[in-house]
Amino acid sequence: MEWASIIPVLLGALVSGVAGYFGQRWQASHAERGRLQAKQDAAVAALAEEFLRIKGHLRNMPEVPAEGSEASAEQWAAVRAWHDSLDDHLGPATVAAQAIRDDQLRTRLLQTLEVLEAWRDLDSDTPYMAKWTARSLITHSVDCIGAWQRGEPVPTESRDFIKTWNPQKQKKDEREAKLRERDVAFERLAQERAHLEKALELSTALTLALGGSVGDSPLGAMQRDLVMTDAEEPPKHKED
Repeated sequence: MEWASIIPVLLGALVSGVAGYFGQRWQASHAERGRLQAKQDAAVAALAEEFLRIKGHLRNMPEVPAEGSEASAEQWAAVRAWHDSLDDHLGPATVAAQAIRDDQLRTRLLQTLEVLEAWRDLDSDTPYMAKWTARSLITHSVDCIGAWQRGEPVPTESRDFIKTWNPQKQKKDEREAKLRERDVAFERLAQERAHLEKALELSTALTLALGGSVGDSPLGAMQRDLVMTDAEEPPKHKED
């Protein structure tokens, strides 16, 4: 009879403990999601504000001197100052875009900002066309953010986005290919050096085991021969 009265109490305590544990876990998870959402909302708001500032900054773009023209130092100084101010907006916008949790939207925004950072190099012969292209890219980014906030799919790449991103991607691919080639070459040199050092170590150990000196090892002799060869003067050609 005692166990019959204790068991319901134990079961009740167990159920209450399990319910409390999972309730705390749910509350913690819910709070974490709320914090992440708040951070993302702040990032989106900051990004939208920077996009508006960039659009306004584009309206004040100075005239870029034509290639080959005798532009004054003041003209080029104004152009450089304008681009420096543009970079001041692109930096915070990039930081805000990196906080976007949706992979597709984050990638599209970062690619757009990367293009905007180099857009002047994509169409240097017609700077005002590039200016309107840059405005089109910003409009496309804002459309992507709006669609994502409404729960709709991110729009497909716009024509101006494709026109400007493809050359930028090609440049990145070429640069990364060169870096990979350099890394492979360095790795090959490191392996060859390791093999030579191992061969020298084995050759020295074998020479010492046979009662010789370090200088008598085959590789030591090769090194001396190479030094002597480098020190010799090149043979003179016989005159006809």
